[in-house]
Amino acid sequence: MSSSKDLATAGVISKLSIRQWSGRKGDKHASRETAARNQADEAMVRVSKTLVPKAALEPIRQLAGEVRAFHYDSTVCWSEGAQFLPARLSIPYSAAMQNFKLRFDQLVADFCSQYSGLIDNAPTLLGQLFRTGDYPSPAQMRELFSIDVSYEPVPEAGNFFASLATTALSEFRRDLEQKNEQREKAMRQDLWERLRDPVLKMAEALSNPDRIFRDTLVTNVTDIAQRIDALNVFNDPNLTSVAASLRTTLATLEPNVLRTSQDDRAAAAQTAREMADRITRNMSGYMSFDVAGAAVAPISAIAA
Repeated sequence: MSSSKDLATAGVISKLSIRQWSGRKGDKHASRETAARNQADEAMVRVSKTLVPKAALEPIRQLAGEVRAFHYDSTVCWSEGAQFLPARLSIPYSAAMQNFKLRFDQLVADFCSQYSGLIDNAPTLLGQLFRTGDYPSPAQMRELFSIDVSYEPVPEAGNFFASLATTALSEFRRDLEQKNEQREKAMRQDLWERLRDPVLKMAEALSNPDRIFRDTLVTNVTDIAQRIDALNVFNDPNLTSVAASLRTTLATLEPNVLRTSQDDRAAAAQTAREMADRITRNMSGYMSFDVAGAAVAPISAIAA
């Protein structure tokens, strides 16, 4: 049985929330007019307007995407809306998030400084579709953007239910322990899938000698092979071994060489297929072994 106490020493639960104004608005009046003009059912037609030029909000949207990608890359799945942050990554994660917030706030301030001018120019772009009421006031606009990160400890059955009546304690404790076991399995599976997916894509792309590919075909493998050890809170030796093999094989490949040399490309494709098979065997072995009731790596082996 998995121990939430050991998980609690290995990291915390991180929840990321990003709010941003969409810059879009539905127009019921225009929807009805469009439906009538095209003899369509009103319920089947919806006109959505872009209230400001896309370029005005694009820097904020791009940074929000960068933040989400970093958050995902630095954590392991836990539950909907929550990720497990390994303790060994907590300091660089926190520092990066602080930097992201500063950049985000500056971009929002830049947008807010030009917001009134964008409203003034909107009638020229939207014509008769312009509605003053579609736009939040300048004072409201700043409140529509935020990046927030909250941290919570891993719930431990013993602490969480210490004050419950004895008659209810056993049932609730068992429920939480089962949920934590399921989360642990999902975390292990998440790690293996992150390692497998870019390797599979490389094997598929390189196996077709005429297929065009980007440098990210190689760099995505390199990135996860370098990052997986920090995410491997279970200290799974198989995961560590596979990642080490990737770092000395596929991660060392040069994309331009693969594009110009069919022999190197074919050899790399073969290596990628073999590594993908190796990862799949590990995943399959873990799933069947774990379902039988034994853990791949003792949960007590988790190290912060």
